[in-house]
Amino acid sequence: MKARKSKKGQTMVEYIIIVALVAISLIAVFTYFGRATGKKVAGAAAAISDEEGNKAKDAVESIDENTIKIRADARTRSGRRKGQAMVETVVVMFFLCLVFFLVYEYANLLTAHTVVNYAAARAARARTVGFNDFMVTKTVRVATASMAGKCLSHDDKGDDLATGTLVSRMGSYLEAENEGDTKGILDFELWESDKLGWSADEPGGENAELTVRVWQRRPLYDSDDTDLHEVRGEAGIESHYPLYLQ
Repeated sequence: MKARKSKKGQTMVEYIIIVALVAISLIAVFTYFGRATGKKVAGAAAAISDEEGNKAKDAVESIDENTIKIRADARTRSGRRKGQAMVETVVVMFFLCLVFFLVYEYANLLTAHTVVNYAAARAARARTVGFNDFMVTKTVRVATASMAGKCLSHDDKGDDLATGTLVSRMGSYLEAENEGDTKGILDFELWESDKLGWSADEPGGENAELTVRVWQRRPLYDSDDTDLHEVRGEAGIESHYPLYLQ
């Protein structure tokens, strides 16, 4: 009986010793391989970190390059838009200037037509009271002075005539007795015989209407004397011409 118990106790001790040795061996093995595994894991992690860092760096550089390209494209588009806006502005200004000059020329011709009609009315009035051809011609010239172009007369100092002086000379001009005297008093660019004239339909009987037509050949905007536009005016008045000749 005692021998059996002694064997059981010995077996138990041996079992415990074996288990302890196995445990120590396992601990040593796991410790060794754990360090190696940790190093490998750490290396892998570092590699992954480097790879991810490189990817992140590449991504940032790519973003910077894309940003630069986007900014460059934006600047290019902005420059194109500015160039396009400049071209559009030039085209619009061209047509606006064209419209302005057309309106200006139309207004100028309309004013000339009104002045010529006024001159025809003054000429008809002068003719119906018995004025001769020279006196009617002077009346037509003075009536068209506002649209007769440049004044060719000057004052005693050789300067251009002031408005007051020009108006005061009109009376002296109408009182001149011959064509030679008129040149020294007052003269305008469009008072020449080939640029201003008149004609009248003389009535045959009393109280008949007298019709006077006045024409003026004037240059258009920025043109020379070879390109002239003719403006015509007409006026009629009851004729008392025979009464004044009695």
